[in-house]
This record gives sequence, C-alpha cells and structure tokens, in this order.
Amino acid sequence: MHAAVARAIEQQEAERLDERAALLAHHWEEAGDALTAARWHRRAAEWVGRTDFAAAAHHWGRVRALLRELPHDSEAAALGLAACMQLLNLSFRVGGTGLDQARALLEEGRALANAIGDRRAFLQLSMVYGRARSSAGDVAEYLEVAAESQRAALAIDDMALQANASLYLVDALGHANRLPQALQAAEEGLARFPRHIPAGEWIFGFNPYSLFSFWRGYCLGWMGRIPAGLEEMSRCRRLADEDGTPELAGLAQFIAAEAHYHAHEADRALASARQSGEISRALGEPLNSFAFSQFAFGYAHLAAGRPDDAVELARAALELFGRVEKFAAGWAAALLAEALLATGDLSAAQSAAEAAIALCRKSLAAVHEAIAHGVMARALLRRDGPAARDATAAALANAAELIERSGGRTLAPALCEWRAELAAALGDDATREQLLRQAHQGYLEIGAPAHAERLAKEIGR
Repeated sequence: MHAAVARAIEQQEAERLDERAALLAHHWEEAGDALTAARWHRRAAEWVGRTDFAAAAHHWGRVRALLRELPHDSEAAALGLAACMQLLNLSFRVGGTGLDQARALLEEGRALANAIGDRRAFLQLSMVYGRARSSAGDVAEYLEVAAESQRAALAIDDMALQANASLYLVDALGHANRLPQALQAAEEGLARFPRHIPAGEWIFGFNPYSLFSFWRGYCLGWMGRIPAGLEEMSRCRRLADEDGTPELAGLAQFIAAEAHYHAHEADRALASARQSGEISRALGEPLNSFAFSQFAFGYAHLAAGRPDDAVELARAALELFGRVEKFAAGWAAALLAEALLATGDLSAAQSAAEAAIALCRKSLAAVHEAIAHGVMARALLRRDGPAARDATAAALANAAELIERSGGRTLAPALCEWRAELAAALGDDATREQLLRQAHQGYLEIGAPAHAERLAKEIGR
C-alpha cells in the first residue's frame, strides 16, 4: 500500500518532487525499500539543507541508518559517504555531536570513500571533521587539520576543492584569532577563486567566495579598521542574499553588531542585532543562529547602557554555546563579565572574567581573552583600590600581550582607558590624561568617533 501511494505521488506531482521528498522517503521506508527510501531521504535533506538544519540532520541520519540494510555496492557507499559528510557539516549548526561521534562519522565516511576510491571525498571529510572539532571546542585541532587539508588540496588540479580547502583554513585561522594571517588568506582567496562556484560544491554550506568576504570583514573590524570591516560585512550580506544563504547573512549581522558596539554606536548595534534575530527566526532558530543573535542583542543592550539586559542575554548565549559552537563560549563569557562590571557587581564580574579567561585560552580566543583581562583589572581596581595595583597591572599586561599577539588593534584604545583608570586610582593625573589622549587618538584611528567624542568631554572635564 505504501509503495502504491509513493508511486502515485511520483506520477501525479512530478513537478513538486523536491517538496514531496520527505513524504516519499517515509512511504518507501514503510514499504521496506531501503535503497529507494535512502535516495528520497537524501533528496529531502538537500531540499531543506539551507533553511531547516534539524530536518536535514534527521534525513541524513535516516540515510545512514538505512544503509545498514543495503548491499555494499557503489551507490550505497556514495549515499553513506554523503550522509557522514553532511552530518559532520550540520554538527556546528544543530549541536549534539561530540568528539567521539565526530570521529566515528569521520572513520565511517573514510571507509566508504576508500571502498569506492574517492580521494576527493576523503579529503572533504577531513575538512568538515576539522570544523566539527572546532564546534566541539577544539580549535587547535581544527587549525592543524585545515592546514593539512589545504596542502593536500593544492596538489590536486581541482579549483572547487582548492577553494573549499582554503576556506576551511581561513575559517580555522579566524577561530584561532590569528587575524593578520586570516586576513591575508581571505584576501588571497578572494583574488584567486571565482565568485561563482556551483552550489553543489559548497562543502561548508556557503559559497567559498562569500565566506572569504565574511572573514575579511571580521579581521578588518578587529584589526583597527572598523569602517572597512563593516563595509566588507555589508558586501558579504549582499553576496549571501545572491547565494540564497541567509545563515551567512545572519552571522554577518552578528559581527556587525559587535563592531558597532566597539565603535560606541548603540542604535546601529541594535539594528544589526534585530536583523540577526529576524534571520534566525526565519531559519527556525537553529541553535547556532539563535545563540549568535542573543549574543548580538547583548552587545546592543550594553552599548545602549542597559547592562542588566545584557547580562541576561549573555547568560543565554553562554548556555547555548555550551551545546553548539563551543569555541564561542569564551566570547559570551567575556561579554557577560563586561556587562556585570557595568552593573557594578564587581565580585560577579571578577568571577565571570576568570571563567572567560579559562574558556578563551582553551579555544584560542585571544581578543576576547584580552577583554576578559580588562574586566578583571577594572573589577579588582574598583573593589580594592590602590591595593590591587600589582594584580591590575598584571591583568593589563596580559591584555596588552594578547592584543599584540592576535593583531586585535581595535582594543588598543580601550586598553589605554583601562590603564588610565589605574593611573587615576594611584593619583597620577598626568599619566591618566596622557593615556586618555592616546585613547582619544586611537579611537579616531580605528574609526570609532563616538568613543573619541565621549573621551574628548572626559578630557575637557
């Protein structure tokens, strides 16, 4: 009966088979035809793959399960290989894939790739596995895997494969906060690889060219070129719209909200956060998109002088990043510490900063670790006064080293302000004024005139 229904749907709705793929997969599975069901589950997964990640993961999971009922031929192996690759690829979007499961998917996929002699797929599996490791919090392993994958891809005469491998390396460098290297690699990718690579070759789920643009904007924004970074993020959003990948547009809005926060532009931060939230809702609020949208709203509220709201949003983001995209947990913890400091809860801010420092070190998030050290310094100073001189100076020295190491020059003017606060606590008014003037000039140089205007008033007083 199920088989008859499936055949009728295939005949009568031949022009809408992508939309009916999930239903057809169900009927063929109930009819006991595992191979046909697996084919339709794959088609259903590919149909919803950019808009409903949970549904896509379900269908790929069914493909993988059904293969156990099939003979070991080339078609079954190809289906299983695709399932392993896409389940790894979805792990950083929906969560639930730990390191052990990611390793099992990698080994299963590699065995299938070897069975059909697919060297290209073998390499692609390494790429998506590395990204899954990063989502599980292991950024160092991701960086190592991505570098190895790019070296191997450059030895193969395949433009799409090389573009994807280069993209994963840029992504890993960005996650590891190696900003100058990531910027150079992103700009090389934009110059070397074509704008239009077939969508079937987008291993990451995004057009490689568009993601090169994303990372260029991210790096510029952190490296002291906020206006240029925001301009590139606007370009990235346009590219994402052309590609039909709203998820990337949402991530770009999050980065824009963060940049507007560092530029002291509360209204623009809120506008970017709202757009990030709208995109997340349109996608059905997958864990990763929802987490980043909450994070964006946290920045917006903190920029607008609503630290209590920012605290709640940062806590929500931190909880979500405990389940998906764990590399970003330190980012959220640093925001939480900053928001708690703004509420005046100094002990809580210190504790949150300590937690943020530990999380950021684990995931190589140097720029956010620098922020956490800055919170630590100010919390100690405001609570204990001059008695905290040595601990405050040590925290600020750590922040300075991290800014220098990562290339995160956007934080340099803030560091001057943090140091000025220490000078004021020690009664050194001349050093305080000198540092504030350096911060004022620094904000002008990085493209944060609102911060410069705020400091000009402070210096005047």
